[in-house]
Amino acid sequence: MRNDEILGLVQTLSCDQILLTVELTITTCYLGIRVWKVDSLGVETEITSGTAVAIASGTASALISATWNCPETPLDSTDKIRVRVYGDTYSPPDTLLQTFDSEALDATKLDAVTWTVYYYLYRTRVAGLYYYYFRYGASTCNSRIENFCFTPVSLPLFKAGLHPSKPLVVILAE
Repeated sequence: MRNDEILGLVQTLSCDQILLTVELTITTCYLGIRVWKVDSLGVETEITSGTAVAIASGTASALISATWNCPETPLDSTDKIRVRVYGDTYSPPDTLLQTFDSEALDATKLDAVTWTVYYYLYRTRVAGLYYYYFRYGASTCNSRIENFCFTPVSLPLFKAGLHPSKPLVVILAE
């Protein structure tokens, strides 16, 4: 089942950004994620394999994407999901850029589905140097995760326009 209310995040009018690198020449940058479940005591259990997954690369300002096959993962109703975004000029990236947490999901498991992860890579040139940033948090820099699916403890009452068969878009924002 898909649920359209994850992370409790809303986009703002302006982008947040994290500096990825400063280079003398145009450089390929890599962005990826690692994923954990976090129990009510704050204990993290990594769902990914210890390195970044859903690795996308780019050299210019663009929305880039990659996929990851999320394994079925048992959850307690109080567990939340933690997504960490990593970036570097090599792959797999291992420099932590940002951490995003969900609320407690009230779910029995993460479903085994393919996530599509979108990263907004921004490049600007100042005084002969290329600055690369990971941007998120607004519709103009729409970093996000699509198809984030889990099985709720009980079937929710659906609001108008929300349905478990619609894909979920998780907006990466603080």
